Amino acid sequence: MDYRNIFHPLREIRTKYYRSLYKSERFPIILQNDRKRAFNILWNSIYKRDFPWEHPATLNEKISWMSALTDTSTWSQLTDKYSVRKYVEGLGLSDILPQCFGIWNCVSDINYDFLPSSFVLKCTHDCASAIVIKDKRFINEEEINKKLSDHIATVYGYKSCEPHYTTIIPRIMAEELLADNSTFSSSLVDYKFFCINGHVECCMVCYDRKIEEGKATKDLYNVHPWKKMTWETSAFNQRQTNRKDVPCPPNLEELISIAEQLSKGFPFVRVDLYDIMDEKPKVVFGEMTFTPHGGRLNCFSDEYQHVLGDKLNIPM
Repeated sequence: MDYRNIFHPLREIRTKYYRSLYKSERFPIILQNDRKRAFNILWNSIYKRDFPWEHPATLNEKISWMSALTDTSTWSQLTDKYSVRKYVEGLGLSDILPQCFGIWNCVSDINYDFLPSSFVLKCTHDCASAIVIKDKRFINEEEINKKLSDHIATVYGYKSCEPHYTTIIPRIMAEELLADNSTFSSSLVDYKFFCINGHVECCMVCYDRKIEEGKATKDLYNVHPWKKMTWETSAFNQRQTNRKDVPCPPNLEELISIAEQLSKGFPFVRVDLYDIMDEKPKVVFGEMTFTPHGGRLNCFSDEYQHVLGDKLNIPM
């Protein structure tokens, strides 16, 4: 007799219970008071199993383990899109920071008259809140302020189970709009370096981004040599359409060096950089992310998840 068939309905009931709890108004309170319980609820709702607290093995498991059981106050500081600038400056890398035109606690403080003709508005505490202003003569300030107010009013991190986001003070900042001079992409190219123990393991390249739709084409590359990854990527990543052969960025060695400087001292962090093609290539800082995709990355194959997990030493 196959006992798995007997218990299958019970497993489904259990999974539905955890999913409903994860989506409920109680979940933020649980995350605030008992991180282990919150992560266990999340893991059951997605993967139909308890979180492996005693023996985390994959990259996802170890990122989540650190998020739940270690002091993530530094993560909060460096995830904050404005506060991280001080960290970058402290490493002597102020020249890679995009120009900042202002920082405000609420939308009513923004004075559009004193901003340049083009810029980017973004919240400092969340993801996907950036608003690109190519020509402020044609913007609807009321509509923009409404969008930003909605983001400011949201405590990011509860829904995604990323506790370090919940302690970041919501603010709005304006940065320079970086030039799009890529020869192969319809948008600014984003190089996301996955760093373990201060060493770049691979790079995710995001190009042909459609900000309004929240979409972009993504490919994973080895950096030495620059080569598109194959077995390391998940089936999900391989099914993406309109994929291209991304040329090696002119400043690859500088990009790697900067990513490793910024990631030094952290077991894991993803460092996002741009290689702007103007009169000459210039590296520009993007952000630092300690829990990409909420610590539930689906871009790597199961096999590569374990390869990276073996390299990541966590303070157990």
